[in-house]
Amino acid sequence: MRVSPHDAERLSLSDGALAQITASGGTAEAVVESDARLQPGTRPCRTASTCPPKTAATNALASP
Repeated sequence: MRVSPHDAERLSLSDGALAQITASGGTAEAVVESDARLQPGTRPCRTASTCPPKTAATNALASP
């Protein structure tokens, strides 16, 4: 799971650590990778069809 360095620090996540991700479909674990190209509170998208509209909440990572 790629996250911005700001979000990684805010959530006390370090590169290589396992993070638990929970969504309406269930829970999964992913390896954390800090990525300076990402803005705080955002997530990478693989294709335009997987990116939510800018007005939509992106995910729990962006929630205060």
